[in-house]
Amino acid sequence: MIWIEARLNQLDLDEYVLLLLVLAGLCAYLLYLSFASYQRFRHIHGTATSKIRSASQGYVELQGLGEWMPGDQMHTPFSNKRCLWYHCTIEKKDRVGKRTTWTNILSKTSDQIFHLVDDTGCCVIDPEEAHVVPESSQTWYGHSSQNISPPTIKGGSLFGQVGLGNYRFTEQLITPANQIYVLGLFKTIQKNISSESIASKVEDLIRHWKIQPDRYLSNYDIDQNGIIQKHEWKLIRQDARRQVLEEIEKENKPIHLISNPKEKNMPYILSAIDQERLVFRKKLISYISIAAAFLLFVTIVICLSIRSLSI
Repeated sequence: MIWIEARLNQLDLDEYVLLLLVLAGLCAYLLYLSFASYQRFRHIHGTATSKIRSASQGYVELQGLGEWMPGDQMHTPFSNKRCLWYHCTIEKKDRVGKRTTWTNILSKTSDQIFHLVDDTGCCVIDPEEAHVVPESSQTWYGHSSQNISPPTIKGGSLFGQVGLGNYRFTEQLITPANQIYVLGLFKTIQKNISSESIASKVEDLIRHWKIQPDRYLSNYDIDQNGIIQKHEWKLIRQDARRQVLEEIEKENKPIHLISNPKEKNMPYILSAIDQERLVFRKKLISYISIAAAFLLFVTIVICLSIRSLSI
């Protein structure tokens, strides 16, 4: 305590005020982190998991396998690994006297949509603005911002794994066929077909039938006189319309989408770890943050008791 008192009294007033401001800022950040983590695990723990087919429209929780959209593929820009989502950063080391800081010079996050699949159906995931808990995170170092590939033992680049180099690379990702947990706004999008479009499709189908009347229209010639009469054309149009509507129903499958609710009290969470571990992690972060904030507050009080701002 005597050593701390001596160090505080040696500081200039500006340095002392700056120290208190830094401690207060850290305390405020930890309180925010604790509150945010508490809100997230409260929603995760308090929301029942739904199946895609039976999910209600609104704020829901889903679990399933992550898959690419049909015809899509994506790879991380650093390691070129297959992924559904990635977040990559490059930081540069700066030295000011004895102090070392890292400045972010590149930050890139994917926003490509992908599928979440369970045993009842599939849902499109829009990862934009989600709080993402990645499947894995890798950090390595290098001497150039252009040499972005992670080091390998076989290649002999061990310096990149032990923290040597002026550039730090971080890559977080979620890979295909991995279990995904998502909590967000669920909505079903149904494409509307206009009556004009239906009428046009009916006319096209009838026109096609007219090209081969013996094959398509003979069954409608009730009196078998070789002429399709007015009441017979009515039956043809009814059957053509029914067939067109059946085809539209097959083709126009509803699209389920989950995205950011854009409500402050409704967090949007996308996680590659299961629900139980996610709840435990958020609880732990919340408790540790509030404990650390309390210790910082006590530290500020002790500093002020040793040396007031008026000195």
